[in-house]
Amino acid sequence: MWAGFGFGLPGPTLALPRDRDVALVHGTVADAARNLAPEPQEQSANLWWPGDRAWCVATDIDLLSTYVGGSRACVDALLDVPDLEVWPADPADPIGLRDDHVNPVPPGGP
Repeated sequence: MWAGFGFGLPGPTLALPRDRDVALVHGTVADAARNLAPEPQEQSANLWWPGDRAWCVATDIDLLSTYVGGSRACVDALLDVPDLEVWPADPADPIGLRDDHVNPVPPGGP
């Protein structure tokens, strides 16, 4: 969870570039969606991965999308799930608010 949210951190911190330091929390995959903020605020994990580091899920605090990094088989499995909106990405792809052509920013939006 990003350390800059302004409420107490639930664990030790890991320093990341661009002032993106995060608090480290250990748990299960199901815990990735749990609320890590004190009520009534809500905040799920911004960055999570399994112990073997076979994949990683990242939701940056300033972006609208969640990114999954993993093997080709991992990405293909996600692309095959009909209830998920999944789009393959390349590290060179732009990631600004106006770069999502599937879910464009509404008129008058940020």
